[in-house]
Amino acid sequence: MTTFQEKQLYSSRWLIHDEPKPLIFDDEFNRSYYAVVDGSFDPEEILKWGEGVIPFNCPNPYKYGDEESLLLGDYPVRNEGTLKANPVFSIKFVANSTNYTVSVNEKIVKVIWNFKQNDLLIIDTSKRKIIINNLVKMTSLDLSSKWPDLNKGQNFITADKSVANITVTFRPRWL
Repeated sequence: MTTFQEKQLYSSRWLIHDEPKPLIFDDEFNRSYYAVVDGSFDPEEILKWGEGVIPFNCPNPYKYGDEESLLLGDYPVRNEGTLKANPVFSIKFVANSTNYTVSVNEKIVKVIWNFKQNDLLIIDTSKRKIIINNLVKMTSLDLSSKWPDLNKGQNFITADKSVANITVTFRPRWL
């Protein structure tokens, strides 16, 4: 049987990772920082004395809000963050189309493909990828396309809603 201190020590191991993980503080429960423990710390010391210092490094200087996912309608999409956000568009076709264009604040992404009903197009602006039916298809991207961001505040997104249902997903961020 393990002791309480052994359980606490085991549970503190979640802090130690090679890559940044979400770090959420009690006073900002709806914001996430991405951090990794910087240097070393002794979890046993914290258990023994009831206090200690855990140095974190946040290589990404932003804090992120909860992911927002909206079905695109005839209204602007609002980014509550103070910085631009990278949207991901999920486009499910309800009719055939030979191409598809999404425009955000005058930046246009055009995908040329023979889309059929029930095809799924993902336009991921943060990874700069075009995914059609779960396969990366970068050759379908029109070379005149510009990867859009969602500005702080109101964003006007236009797309042909008669051939597809469009969901936009993003995470607001702050500096």
